[in-house]
Amino acid sequence: MAHPAPKVTDRAFARLAEINDGAEIPQALRVAVEGGGCSGFQYEIKLDTPASDDIVLEGAGQKVLIDPVSMPFLAGAVIDFTDELIGARFAIENPPTRQAPAAAAPRSRCKLHPPPPPPTKAASAGGPHENRNVQCQRHQARIEALPAWLESQSPDVAMLQEIKSVDEGFPREIFEDMGYRVETHGQKGFNGVAILSKLPLEDVTRGLQGDESDEQARYIEATVIGSTALRLCCLYLPNGNPVPGPKYDYKLAWMERLHARAKQLLAEEIAFVMAGDYNIIEQDTDAAKPELWREDALALPASRAAYRKIAALGLTNALRIKHPEPASIPSGITKRALGKRTTVS
Repeated sequence: MAHPAPKVTDRAFARLAEINDGAEIPQALRVAVEGGGCSGFQYEIKLDTPASDDIVLEGAGQKVLIDPVSMPFLAGAVIDFTDELIGARFAIENPPTRQAPAAAAPRSRCKLHPPPPPPTKAASAGGPHENRNVQCQRHQARIEALPAWLESQSPDVAMLQEIKSVDEGFPREIFEDMGYRVETHGQKGFNGVAILSKLPLEDVTRGLQGDESDEQARYIEATVIGSTALRLCCLYLPNGNPVPGPKYDYKLAWMERLHARAKQLLAEEIAFVMAGDYNIIEQDTDAAKPELWREDALALPASRAAYRKIAALGLTNALRIKHPEPASIPSGITKRALGKRTTVS
């Protein structure tokens, strides 16, 4: 029985090209599914060379390898590269409904294994060796790295995306012990957003208005009370890949709803900031190799136009204020903050 090949996004190929740039011997990215004993199946992502029986997916001069045993479990999956709060990694989007029928399907939460060997030259700076057992190590890294970052930077407010946890599973005690109030809008295994604040939070709402059927946990609002009130809008905008398709349609519809919400807040003369992961490459200078992103949902003209429509309401792009020169913005960054100018202490 033939299985539909996984989809590799343009930005996954672009990241692999960056990893191989300057390498003496460029390598392919191997994505495999392996048994995990009592913990079920798990993904393994690493740099490797092709075997004679591998299924090879090619793009941007790069190769992604799938072995025949793993192929049924990855049929129809999306192999992507994402940039989150504490780091970047390759990721597999493979909901159970899309996995091949089998006694056990690959799990995104898995038993922790010993740390992988030190990365090779080609795998450094966020390369695949840092992403073995992707989901479980990322979850552990968040628990360890985020409190350390909060301790060092001591922000009054932090807005988080992709917490990938239901509300009751979020480790709020860690942050409450640091003096933060915690509000979450979680979802099992996917998405999820949260607001941490040292100042009082009021009027917390969850979900972006405009579509009652939308069950994805991507948006939370709260008013933080300092010397004046500021409405915090924490968002995790949909990726939109693969293009074309329902995921891209959802992305554009979600951005139209965000535009409507921003317009409403402005009409009510409420000071606000919309911050989070916009999953938008606003302009070519935001990418090291923009030519590799031309067909990606993050950089398509319609995506950029939808983002600029929101900004054109009269909002200020905080990232551009902080980094006025394009070259000073980290390559590939999609985190942004748009807001109505105000003075809050």
